Amino acid sequence: MDRNQHRVQINILPVHEGDCIHLRFQSSDGWHNIVVDSGPAASAETFRNLMDSIRKRGECVDLLCFSHMDDDHIKGAEMTFRENRFQTSHIKNIWLNVPDSAVPSDPASNLPTYQYIT
Repeated sequence: MDRNQHRVQINILPVHEGDCIHLRFQSSDGWHNIVVDSGPAASAETFRNLMDSIRKRGECVDLLCFSHMDDDHIKGAEMTFRENRFQTSHIKNIWLNVPDSAVPSDPASNLPTYQYIT
């Protein structure tokens, strides 16, 4: 591959209501993954499969970003993390878009480093 040629993949996952968007791009230091939202609880398996496919390629999630805290955008990830069906060590950063009043004082101990976007 030419050093100046980079590839980008955008996947909109079928999660019924809500969203789960996967952006995968290649740069000079390898492949990177950004996941925006995780869909509702009913689509948790779709989110798990995405996360597993990233891990199986030997990659990590550079950023998991939640646009807002409605169930149809975050429950897929919440169920996955609570069931310990995914190693959160494969996620470098999590961004949560929440108002100051919604920030928990004691976040779940099994979440990786996260940053609140308020």
